[in-house]
Amino acid sequence: MGMFDDLLIHKSLIDEAIKDTDLSFEDKDGYYYFQTKDLDNLLNCYYLQEDGNLVLKEQEYEFIEDNNNEPKSIFNLGYKNVPIGEPEYIKKDITNYVSFHEYYETDKESLFVEFNMHIKNGKLDGGINIVSIERKDLKEIQEKQKKHSEMVDKLTSTWEWKVANVLNNYLYLFNKTSEKILDYFRNKAKNKIGYYL
Repeated sequence: MGMFDDLLIHKSLIDEAIKDTDLSFEDKDGYYYFQTKDLDNLLNCYYLQEDGNLVLKEQEYEFIEDNNNEPKSIFNLGYKNVPIGEPEYIKKDITNYVSFHEYYETDKESLFVEFNMHIKNGKLDGGINIVSIERKDLKEIQEKQKKHSEMVDKLTSTWEWKVANVLNNYLYLFNKTSEKILDYFRNKAKNKIGYYL
C-alpha cells in the first residue's frame, strides 16, 4: 500500500459530484475524508477548502508518555502525540491531477469510491469527477470469510499440520542452539590465532 496523504474536501464540493448517486460520506466538521497518493505521500493532511484552495495543515506535536494503563503493544507503545498550539494552514501552489478515494460500508455493502480533480496553481480547476464505484455485497464477503475460516480450521486440525508445527518448533530451537555452538567454536578459533577485525 505504501505512503499516502490525507485529503479533506469541503462537503459542498463533493456533494455536487455525488448529487445524482446514492453515495454518502461521513461529515467531519464540514469536510469529507479521503486518501490520495498524488501529493507528497508523507502522511500529510491537506484540505480542499470551499473556495477551492488547496492548503496543507501543519501542526507541531509533543511526544509524551501516555499513562492510560493499557497494555503495551505494537500499536500502543505507551506514548502519544499532543498538539502544541494552533495548526497553520499553508496554501500550496501545486498543479497536478489528483486521484483520491474512500472505502466505507453500509448495512448491505462495502463501497470503494474513486474521484479525480485537477488542481492548478493551488486551486481546484473545474469540478470533481467520480472515476469508479466498486460495490461488494457484505453477505457475500462474510460467506467467503466464513468458508476461509472453516478451511483454515480444517487444515490446522489435520495430523500432518500438527506434525509440521512440532517439527518447525524443534528446528527453530535446533537452529538457535546450533548458531550458539558454531559461534562458540568460531570465536575460540579466532582467539587462538589472534584474528580480530
